[in-house]
Amino acid sequence: MKIRQKLKQLERHTGFKTVDQKPVENDQTTTSSTSVPYQKEWEELGAVIKHLDDQYVIVREVVYPLDTQHGQYAFHTLQHAFSEWERSAFDHPLSPEGLQPEQLLFFDTETTGLYTGAGHHIFLLGYAQVKKTGVHVTQYLLPGPESEAALYYHFLSDVEDLGHLVTYNGKAFDWPQVKTRHTFVRDQVPKLPAFGHFDILHASRRLWKNELSSCRLPIVEEHKLRFKRQQDTPSYLVPMLYFDFVKEQDPELMVGVLQHHEWDLLSLITLYSHISLKITNSQDEEVTGNEHYEIGRWFAALGEAKRAVQHLNESICSDDQEVVSKSIYEMAMLSKKLKQDKEAMKYYVQSIERGYRVTEAAIECAKRMEHTYKDLEQAYFYTQVASDALTNSTSQSKIKLEKDIHNRLSRIEKKLRNK
Repeated sequence: MKIRQKLKQLERHTGFKTVDQKPVENDQTTTSSTSVPYQKEWEELGAVIKHLDDQYVIVREVVYPLDTQHGQYAFHTLQHAFSEWERSAFDHPLSPEGLQPEQLLFFDTETTGLYTGAGHHIFLLGYAQVKKTGVHVTQYLLPGPESEAALYYHFLSDVEDLGHLVTYNGKAFDWPQVKTRHTFVRDQVPKLPAFGHFDILHASRRLWKNELSSCRLPIVEEHKLRFKRQQDTPSYLVPMLYFDFVKEQDPELMVGVLQHHEWDLLSLITLYSHISLKITNSQDEEVTGNEHYEIGRWFAALGEAKRAVQHLNESICSDDQEVVSKSIYEMAMLSKKLKQDKEAMKYYVQSIERGYRVTEAAIECAKRMEHTYKDLEQAYFYTQVASDALTNSTSQSKIKLEKDIHNRLSRIEKKLRNK
């Protein structure tokens, strides 16, 4: 056991506080007497062995030119996306305001299981950076559970000055898993950085959940990025291949896994660029009617009314009539929120005419006629429209709506009798 580890153990048993000093990188982090199986083969795959005391991690780095195509995009498109964000100058959860492209850490992990917790661990983690010299992909492979401190030591030492994670379900899975595993080796490795975080799974679901069969990354790649994986290692095989690798240490078992993981990282770059160009309504990017609708709803939820109206007006011009109907109703609700009663009334009437959300739209019209315009006959008419539409409805809130409509009709009838 190394001196530093003995001191930490002593501290835990006695309560005596030793000097807290993170490991100093010296020759022990790059060289060791520890025998590394297949070291020559790893070097042929572009990997180096990095040591921490008697542990080691396998680190592979690949660099791609910025003009390399990944599906329909070259990697330098990220710079264009940054320019479009800067031009647009509005608040959005995916805006990289205050960041430079090279500060984004496109991050992903591979684990021994699909659940967080102490029973599973990360065996491969890595990131891609878009620098002026190219796209740098760095992967850290754990040769066995006994080397977990070396994995996190070298990863955290390399990323401590970077600024922002970009992941796909990383907020719910990857980064919590890193935090969990870090607690087991925290006495031997640097602290976790306080990263910012863009999780673009949520954006993908917002835009395409009603369009794609699934928002799994390979499906989004194929249908939205026009990138089709060739001879990819299926995700369900990845943990099994790793367990075989731990026993045999043969790099050949990991070649397909490393490629699978690398594609995940590269696709994060182009997917972030793709979504950014759509949100900023870049003239260089085609945005479908449904995407305009979903982006408009997103801006409405964020309180960016001007941007919401811009996108919803685009979606109202769509050839897809279902999208048009949904967009009209969304415009009605947005106008209501902005206290633009005439605009809201116009869109609610259009929604009724199109047969979309008739009960809800008619109730909103009845409210305005009764309370704003004092037109009781029209208020009664629209309440009756709502009642008729509800009869044929399977709405989950049908009972509540029936009660509301009944009370409204009774109140308006009483007002009409007393008029």
